[in-house]
Amino acid sequence: MKPIVLLFDIGGVLVDFIGPEGLCNMLDGRYTLEQVRQMWPESPALRKFELGTINPQHFAEEFTAEWDLGISANAFMQEFSTWARAPLGDALALLDELRDIATLACLTNMNATYWDRIRDDMGFGSRFDHCYVSHEIGLLKPNVEAYRHVISDLSREPAEILFFDDTWNNVAAAEALGIRAFHTHGIDALRACLEREINEIPS
Repeated sequence: MKPIVLLFDIGGVLVDFIGPEGLCNMLDGRYTLEQVRQMWPESPALRKFELGTINPQHFAEEFTAEWDLGISANAFMQEFSTWARAPLGDALALLDELRDIATLACLTNMNATYWDRIRDDMGFGSRFDHCYVSHEIGLLKPNVEAYRHVISDLSREPAEILFFDDTWNNVAAAEALGIRAFHTHGIDALRACLEREINEIPS
């Protein structure tokens, strides 16, 4: 058994995700970007979609009504599907570097529309030993049960897991269970954090 588990969030940590920015552009100045970023994770429609309880069509219909976007569900989904853009920097190469020294896993709040593309088209699925995706496990961060699910499934002690996320609430929830959690955004910050925590990480 490899000595540690490296557990990654996806959007903002490994993948360029512009959801709040994209939505803000569609709102014609009704909210600031900071307001949208705060409101985004609390969207009832988005939460249901990321829990896997509604399909893309129903999500689009509810989300466009919720935000009063004034466009069709189909037009919105065409835009929405582009917001998970591409791997950040050398994210895939970094994961390849880490595979020899750690078990790699992801824990992410995500819907099927994004995950299928990130897993298959971007190539992240083959880099992880374990994937914990909200719409598949039916749990959202920072719900403590999401972290307990990971700990139980991996059969590891919390202190053996290093978790990287770009949202402070998610980091705090992981830390409360004894997981070694770090707030990072982007590949440079992630690599720097890894190099501080694990001397064996290749440069």
